[in-house]
Amino acid sequence: MINDKVLQSISGWKAVPVATTLSRIIKLATPADIIGIEGLVHYFRGRVWKRAVRSGHKLRSALVEMWVDVDSTVEGVCGNQEGAEKGYNPKKKGQKSYHPLMAFVSESKEVLHSWFRCGSAYSSNGVVEFMKECLVHIRKGVKVIFRGDSAFFTGDLLDYLESKGAGYLIKVKLKRLRALLERQVWTAVSGFSGWEQAEFQHRCMRWGVSRRFVAVRKLIRIERGLIDIPVYDYFCYVTTESLAPMEAHRKYGERATCETWIEECKSQMKAGNIR
Repeated sequence: MINDKVLQSISGWKAVPVATTLSRIIKLATPADIIGIEGLVHYFRGRVWKRAVRSGHKLRSALVEMWVDVDSTVEGVCGNQEGAEKGYNPKKKGQKSYHPLMAFVSESKEVLHSWFRCGSAYSSNGVVEFMKECLVHIRKGVKVIFRGDSAFFTGDLLDYLESKGAGYLIKVKLKRLRALLERQVWTAVSGFSGWEQAEFQHRCMRWGVSRRFVAVRKLIRIERGLIDIPVYDYFCYVTTESLAPMEAHRKYGERATCETWIEECKSQMKAGNIR
């Protein structure tokens, strides 16, 4: 970092301060300073987007319809750092960790927002308040579409997004819906051998309204016996978008790049790390 020519050019520094100097300065920051810096980041993002619109850049399409990928990540720590707690940790069970929440703009690969959270926080904890902060920094008139995994399959989040005119494409937890899926009318997907699709309306417990579900399934094998039984792998989503089931499945698959962005944030921006 000391020899980072880009940072030197942007800052106008002759040399980048050593890590201990930067650490000392950062420790002087107050909550008000942090909010101010966050506002500054969004201000400059807004200027970049305005320039993209004026220049006809391809990214201006995101100012009409913006896909926002939201995900969380686990960052384990050694020791007893402030805020580190035991929670879900797939790599080292029982290790204390942090569990930050992040939002990315799919079209521009930007980090739109992030929250630093203790390790015991569940993936969707506080996601409604998190999205409130995200939407504040997005230009009026832009349709936001939330894309997330099954950890964000919560009625409160869907209610909030609908109240703001935002869309969503969220993977569904299959634990209690597999029997429901098996009862649907399935049709073959043209051009995709072994794949079938279905769509239906369903109201989960504690929901005030029914919502559109789309699902696809892939034939894995056929168990031979007195009666041949086909075995399928199911994928189901709840969505506001007018996508065919297979289109929704493929659109959700674009979220895979989110994992790459998270790793870049963790390794290059030290997300989920206070050292």
